[in-house]
Order: sequence, then structure tokens, then C-alpha cells
Amino acid sequence: MLDREDIWPWLWERRDSAPALVWTDTAGGTLTWSFAELAEQVDAVRSLLQAAGLEPGAQVVLVCGDCLQFFALLHACLQLELELVPLYPDQDNSTLAQVLARPNHALTFVEREAGESLRVALQGPVCEFDRRRPGWLYELPLVDAGSTQTDAGAALIFHSSGSSGGPKAIRYTREDLATFLYWQQHLFAAFPDQDCAADAIPSPRVNALPLTHWGGLSFCLQAHMDGRCLHLFSRFDAGRLLRSVAESGCQMLMLVLAMYRDLLPELVEQGVPASLRYCLYMGENMPIQLAMALCEGPWVSRLSAYGMTEALTGLAHGLIPLNEVPPGSCGRHCFGEMLLVGEDGLAAAETGPAAGELWVRNETVRPRYLDPEHTKEKYVGGWYRSGDWMHRDANGNYFFVTRLDDMCQHNGRNVEPWQVEDVFFDHPAVADCVACPLKTRDGRRRMALMVESRAPLPPDQAQLLDFHMQSGAIYAAPGFIHVCRELPRLPSGKPDRRRIRRLLQEAYSASWAAA
Repeated sequence: MLDREDIWPWLWERRDSAPALVWTDTAGGTLTWSFAELAEQVDAVRSLLQAAGLEPGAQVVLVCGDCLQFFALLHACLQLELELVPLYPDQDNSTLAQVLARPNHALTFVEREAGESLRVALQGPVCEFDRRRPGWLYELPLVDAGSTQTDAGAALIFHSSGSSGGPKAIRYTREDLATFLYWQQHLFAAFPDQDCAADAIPSPRVNALPLTHWGGLSFCLQAHMDGRCLHLFSRFDAGRLLRSVAESGCQMLMLVLAMYRDLLPELVEQGVPASLRYCLYMGENMPIQLAMALCEGPWVSRLSAYGMTEALTGLAHGLIPLNEVPPGSCGRHCFGEMLLVGEDGLAAAETGPAAGELWVRNETVRPRYLDPEHTKEKYVGGWYRSGDWMHRDANGNYFFVTRLDDMCQHNGRNVEPWQVEDVFFDHPAVADCVACPLKTRDGRRRMALMVESRAPLPPDQAQLLDFHMQSGAIYAAPGFIHVCRELPRLPSGKPDRRRIRRLLQEAYSASWAAA
């Protein structure tokens, strides 16, 4: 394992001909950079930034989909001690408008394919580039550094997607990032570099998560720390992704569950690629039928890559033989301190079965929200309150259960979204679904459900309720069901639970107004 002070030199000094990045566009064409070419591109953009007059601490905004240039600009900004703010073109409009309207960014990089409405929102000097070509299309304009605010020591500001509440701006220093990556090595400690000779090139990894998502970006940086080639895609395409896995010999794949569900028809047609050993999934519990489909390959292990943008949890699979990982487990305690705090506010014993909100304290935990109110709410005495309700079994395996703010009571019992969702995943006309609480006319909180159905004749609310009464717990039956053709999703592919909650509330209110 690399020491934290060696991480950036290791990533920046490698200049050999081994492949580092392979990017596939929507038409199936590819663009490949070796580690030497990546270093050349980093040098080139660093020279451009210096010539433009940017000083340490100046903020650079990058608006683009996944591409090779992302890594060139990231490393150049880290080397020059600039602060990079990566945004996705279809990130929620309020976040885009808020960031782009601020006067404290010195320069904005934007991909040529970005929409016209986004271009209108851009403020200050802009550099345009084409993801399909190496390098940058235009020379950078000279920047008036005196007109921008600087923050020496900053490195990245991520605007979280809001899948666990409202969007939040989260700030990291370069040292923070090195600490994250140093401890993240423990998360991958169980995975062998390769099954062949010691001098062979390590197997590549495939990532389909947006690089503006810290889980996706840290997965990619970890791959480069191991000397692996990384495969990226301009747009998620299940068939193309599986072919890339098969042709490259990839052993590890990371996606969110919505993407895995889209893989099911391709898995039935093509089968699980022979090289694929590990399927990491983020954000949700994996339905049993999907897990069974991925079991058809003799080597495939399904692992929950549970984590948070704010801090590492200290959970890892590195302490468990991979053939003993319980389905859906987030891992076992690997480093730092952890608490499970119950509804009574008391911490459970450190060993044995328990349930509660996960609190963590380790080297990666430090206040990093830009909003002081978020900081006050989430950081308590050196601990970070995750807001996630977790369960620990007798063997010390942790399982994600739900978000605290997604729980509600039905008939005197706590009901969690997964209890409702798991029932409907078995319905043949349900492609996906999300349960969340809404406020009823009498002021109570009741669980509601939004169903994505692509059937020619989608089921109505009465038919779905009948199905739940036959297959699920009666006390957990949803109080309201809304059927749609497609769930709202975040750029990461995960369901946009915040928007879904709002749409369910609006649909519920409209149904009563029409009654």
C-alpha cells in the first residue's frame, strides 16, 4: 500500500506506455490515453492555467460528462493548488445556477456539446473543449485574478446529488483527498491485483458512475494507484458496457442498481463475462432476482460499496474472505471508531447484534460543508452523523437499512422504504419503484410509492395494492401509489428521492382535490 505522502507523486510521475484511460463515446468509438499521454495532457493544461494567470487557491469550474480531459484538469489543478468544482451538465438546475452565478470562480471549462441554456448561465472567462479530441480547443483567456476570491489549500468542491436529502456543497483540501485515498486502500485490500504472473499488467476496471460523484472518482483514482487501466463511457449502454468488460478482461465493475437492472436483459442474452469477478453496487439494496442473475458466473461476488461523500465509514470487505460476504453486507469494521445510536439516543454495545444510526469518527471526518447549518447538524463532538439506519449481525457484518428521514409509522409500527419496495420488485409489470413518506391530510406521515412500469397496460393503484396484500406485510401497505413510465433519476443513475418525494406529495394532494 502507498503511504499518503506518496499518493500524488505516484500518480503524477508515472509516464510509461501502459494504457491508463479508455473512453467510449455514444457511437462506440474509443479514445485511449497511456499513462505517458495522460501526463503530457496534465503538463499541457497546467501550462495553459499558469499562462492564464491563475494563482493558488483560485477556483476553476468544470462542466462536462465523463471524459479523459476530466483527469488532465483534475491533476493540473491539484499540482497548481487550484480549487476545482466539477459539475455534470444535467445536474439539478438550482445547483448549476447557484455555482455559475458566483463571482469567485476564475475560469469555467465546458464541453462543446453542453446545451445553449447552460451557456447563457456561464459567467466570466470560458474555455470550450471537445471530449472526442485530446487537448483543448482554444487558448485560455487571461484571468483577472484580483476579481476572484482565493482559498489557499482547497482542492475540490463536490456538490452532492442530494440522494440523502438536499444537495450539499462539500469542500476538500489536497491533504483530505490523500487521506481518503490512503484509507480507501483498505476497502480494496481483499481484491487480488491479477491471477496471472507478477509482471503482467493488472486487469482493468470499469466505471459507469459520473466523475462528479465522489464514489465514482475515488474508485477511478484507486484504480490508477494500482496501475490499472480505467474504462469510462460517455453514456451508459448496457450492451456496450458488457462487451467492454468481456473484451478487456475486466474483473471489477462498479454501478448503481438502476444500471444493474438495465443489464439484466443483456446478461440473459450474452451471459456474465468470464473475466468478471466482483460486482460493486452503491446506494441501494440489491433485489434478490438481480443478485441471482449475477450468480450465474462462477466467480462473481456481489458487494455493497456503501459509503458517504463526507467521510469514509471505516467499513470494508478487506477483513472478510470474499466467499463469506453475506449478500447485501457493507462489510465489517476496518478502521476508526463507529457507533450505532438507537432511537433513544443511546449507543449500542460495540459487538453483537444491534441497530441504529451510524456515527463515525476517523481521520477522514472533519467539518467540510460550506453551509454552517449543515455542519452544526451533522458534526457532533468529532463524530459524523450519517443519517443512515444500519443493522449489525452477530458476526459483525453491517447492513444498510434506510435513511432516518425515510422512516415512518404505520399502525404503530416502524415502516422502512425497503419493506415496501422489495414486495413490488417481484411484480412482473414493475421495472423499478421508490417508497418514501408523505404528509397526509390529517398531518400524519404515511408511506407512499412511485412505480416505474413500462408495460403496455401498466397496473393501477388498486391492482398494486392487491398484489401487496397478497405478498407483503399488511401493516406496511403503502397509503398512496403513483404509476409513471420512468422514475426521475440523478446523474449517477440513482432514483432522485428528493424529487420523487415532492412529486408524490403533489400527486397525492391533486388526487384529494379532484375527489
